[in-house]
Amino acid sequence: PIKNRHPAGDRTHIPAGHKQIFTVLSSELSLARQYSTPAAKRPLDDAEKKLNVLFDMLNNEEVSGPVVDQMLLLTQSLQSKNYNAAYQTHLELHSTRTDEVSSWMTGVKRLIVDNAKIQ
Repeated sequence: PIKNRHPAGDRTHIPAGHKQIFTVLSSELSLARQYSTPAAKRPLDDAEKKLNVLFDMLNNEEVSGPVVDQMLLLTQSLQSKNYNAAYQTHLELHSTRTDEVSSWMTGVKRLIVDNAKIQ
């Protein structure tokens, strides 16, 4: 049977254990926007679109367990402002799970790079 998808933009079905990914990345996007220049608006808009793909996938439980685990590590690194560790986790995910993360990982990378400059 085909599983029905929740509507795009709906975040009410993200499993409790995965909410940290949504919460931290949303917070990091807000931080990046707060310190961005007008020239950086477009890249951040693009990053937000890519993050929404991830959030929709989380909401529909379409992200594999190993990727969720790595994203939880990445968001913990972001929370502690350890951007080098977050970037290393990003690289590992991007090189080992390319097919699964390629549609949204560049949005995550944008936040890591932009927010590392703020610190």
